[in-house]
Amino acid sequence: MEMKLEVPDKKMWKKVMLKSNGIRKFRDLVNEAITLFEKVIDERNDKKIIVSVDEEEIASTGIEYKEICMSTFPPLDSPKKKHKI
Repeated sequence: MEMKLEVPDKKMWKKVMLKSNGIRKFRDLVNEAITLFEKVIDERNDKKIIVSVDEEEIASTGIEYKEICMSTFPPLDSPKKKHKI
């Protein structure tokens, strides 16, 4: 499939950032993003949450993790300490 994307300048990645992550072409970056998004959807369909963990933040704030939320997958209720980002 071929698609055309318009990416605002403020969201455009510099070539250095692409290369530092082993990604050589913008097309590869988009493919990786789609693959990750598909994985997120699979996990959410299994009622799993997607989180970010920072050990230093846990030590200083007591927040165990940050649930990553997007409009396409709103937060799930969970009894553990968390913070939504």
